[in-house]
Amino acid sequence: MSEFDRRTTPPIDALAVPWAGRVSLVEHLHAHLLPDDAGLSAAGQALPDEPQVTPETLRWAPGALDGVMSHHMAGKDDRTEQVQILTSALYDCARSDTDDVAIAKLAGLYALLCEAQALQVVDALSERIVEERAIPPQALHGIARYLVEVAADREPLKLGLALLGLVAQPEDEELLVVAGSHDEFTLFAAVALMQSQPDPLPALWRLARRVHGWGRIHVIERLARMGELPDALRDWLLCDGYRNDVMIEYTALLCAQVGRLQAALERESVSDAILDGAGQILSALLTTGGPAATMDDYGDGAAVLSAFLHHVERRPARLFDVGVIRGLVDWLDDEESWPERQARGFSAEWRRDLRERCRAFLSRSG
Repeated sequence: MSEFDRRTTPPIDALAVPWAGRVSLVEHLHAHLLPDDAGLSAAGQALPDEPQVTPETLRWAPGALDGVMSHHMAGKDDRTEQVQILTSALYDCARSDTDDVAIAKLAGLYALLCEAQALQVVDALSERIVEERAIPPQALHGIARYLVEVAADREPLKLGLALLGLVAQPEDEELLVVAGSHDEFTLFAAVALMQSQPDPLPALWRLARRVHGWGRIHVIERLARMGELPDALRDWLLCDGYRNDVMIEYTALLCAQVGRLQAALERESVSDAILDGAGQILSALLTTGGPAATMDDYGDGAAVLSAFLHHVERRPARLFDVGVIRGLVDWLDDEESWPERQARGFSAEWRRDLRERCRAFLSRSG
């Protein structure tokens, strides 16, 4: 229990606060966690604050709105006034000197957070708090952890996670991982872990295994920034980590690069799990015209495609391999794009060789 929690718990029953009588989102998530970092049960995926929907209602998948905004909407609205209001409310909470005042101020801050879209204000709010240093770290920690523990609405929880990331202690890691176990909150939990934990990698890997939508995309993007990774994690990226319920294209290139797909395929013997994963990753990269990186962005692409074909030529024919090779033939036959590809290392000689090998593979009996 945080210091802020100890100060403010007694008056909660006596005052009307937005979260009173409601199950906190973190409590809900914790109650529905599956063992072995398998993620959430179906009941856990349905958040208690989900609004009523009708057949006419447009409903975003968990984390999808924040995911689309963070990946495809570069321009930012001017939220200076809203950030100023939130900052002032936060400062008021930190300066409260009695229980009644503290809980009333926190209720006011919570109401403001419910009206905000966290992704639009989180960076400016965090930067302002760090630059002004007007809140003692201990006070900020108490407020942030309390928000994360009691929030029954998603936007206050997201901003609570962001604030906690500024001052979190090692003992806060498990709370961040629990909160991030739902795709709606993974982005905020992952950033908080990276900002606050001495070694965030094990917690990020746990999160990556627990989530399967936009949350996994966000975590893999952050794992890619961490430099040296354990071999077991690299293999996981190639065998399973690339999968997500949104589009494999979002994670395919990162998993190929960070998982060191070229080195994996240049081994004399490659497991079927890695070879199957490589096929899925390469199929995604061979897709053109999508919203994510493609084979044209992969510096090791020529070597990787040659190595992949080398191994599938030597194992018993599989229907899945046929699909990958057919996709590769279509990509090789794209005359319009080839002059630019040659400049990126896909030589004419390499192209002729792969075309012949692909066609020989597709003409095999069986």
